Amino acid sequence: RIFYPRVTGDKLEFAESNFRDLKKGFAAIFEPTGPSVSLDHIQLIIVPGLAFGLQGQRLGSGRGFYDRTLNNDVLTIGIAFRQQISSQVPTLPHDVRMQGVLTDEGFALEPSIEANSELHFE
Repeated sequence: RIFYPRVTGDKLEFAESNFRDLKKGFAAIFEPTGPSVSLDHIQLIIVPGLAFGLQGQRLGSGRGFYDRTLNNDVLTIGIAFRQQISSQVPTLPHDVRMQGVLTDEGFALEPSIEANSELHFE
C-alpha cells in the first residue's frame, strides 16, 4: 500500500491513494484526497530534500512540514541525486535526521544515525 503526504495546517498527514487519483493541493503539489491514516500504520517514509548530509541531515524547503510530522518510530529514507549529498548541511535542533538516503548512485542505511557516524554508500 502506498500513502502520499498532504499539507494540513502546519503539518503533513498521509492518505492512501493511487497515483492517478492525486489532485493539486498546497503549492500546486499533487496530494491524496482520501481519509488520512495514523503514522502507526506506515513503516517507511521516503522523504524529499534539497540536500542531505553524511549524518542523515536533511535540508528541506524551510517550512518544516516533515520535521513537525515525523518521529523516530517510522523508518525515514531521503531520496536525492548523489550531487545533493554534502559534507555540511545546516540543521537546527528540531530537524529530523534520515535513517538512510537513496540516490541515483547508491543507497546508504544506518540502523541508528548518531552525530559522529556517517552514511556510506554502496
